[in-house]
Amino acid sequence: MYIPARPARVRLIDMLRLIRNLVEHSVANSLVDIRRSGSLVASPFIMLFVATVLLIVGALLIGVSIQHILTDIATVALLGGLLTAVIRRQTEQYHIPQVLPQPDPAFLREMRMLRESQQWQCEVMQLVHMPTRDELQRTAQQLTIAITNSTLMEAQQQQLLEMLAILTGLRVTALEQTEWRDQQHNALATLWEIVGLIQIPGRIGLDTLRCSVERLARALDLEWIALLAPNDVSPVAPVLVADRRPERGPTLHPTHLRIAAEAIRKGQPLVRSEAQACVACMPILQAGMAPLVVVARGAADEESTQSILLLLGDLLARRFERVPVN
Repeated sequence: MYIPARPARVRLIDMLRLIRNLVEHSVANSLVDIRRSGSLVASPFIMLFVATVLLIVGALLIGVSIQHILTDIATVALLGGLLTAVIRRQTEQYHIPQVLPQPDPAFLREMRMLRESQQWQCEVMQLVHMPTRDELQRTAQQLTIAITNSTLMEAQQQQLLEMLAILTGLRVTALEQTEWRDQQHNALATLWEIVGLIQIPGRIGLDTLRCSVERLARALDLEWIALLAPNDVSPVAPVLVADRRPERGPTLHPTHLRIAAEAIRKGQPLVRSEAQACVACMPILQAGMAPLVVVARGAADEESTQSILLLLGDLLARRFERVPVN
């Protein structure tokens, strides 16, 4: 089948129409680019249009055929339009606005306070790792002052202070339990040493026995431990006094002797509170044995301490009944 060629005039008209459409589309897109960027150079369509005009003028000056010029221009415009469209699509897909919206100052202030509150919470949580009660108390006081003087809101400060008080109380309880377990362990270990000491045959030296009882007083957080027994001239008289204080002062007062005698007479323990300590009198009354009373001053109001004092008195009473004390 033979298809006659289109006349050159018709081809020229179609070519001009294509160029006009491309130019109109380029100008429309260029105006959009100009409004967005505010610069003529920023639009690829303007640059393509200027290059096309310069190409036409240069071709006319050197005498090239107008049909060849239009063909080349149409090819360049088509390729340039396709390339520019692809570039525009990619640019719009990953377009980042040059001017970001400014956040609300109240929102920024709230976020800053929230971050500061989280930092304070981390500081407060460090209380659970304090090794001693003195360090815990010092750190808790410093945190209380710092939180009160911080820039946090009053509600956040109150919440942090409540959290600090709860954690401090829990840590104090944990440290007290740990100290109590260590104290009881050391006291029982010392009492076991005394058991081994009094099992040695022969007479017991008071100095040797006193050193062991002093270690027991130190383990039980007592100032001193005294062993009293009645004699011919007094209802009670000191048999052994173990004082662990570095500067030993008066240990037994007439009041202590009177309470000890009353404990023997009543046959039951008596506890008396003094200024900063407690005095406990634990009588040891067994059939066929001379009565004894163990008197201790310090943290003697705990039941575990009183039980250990009763064990000590019973062991010494049995030993003294068998072998006299040197």
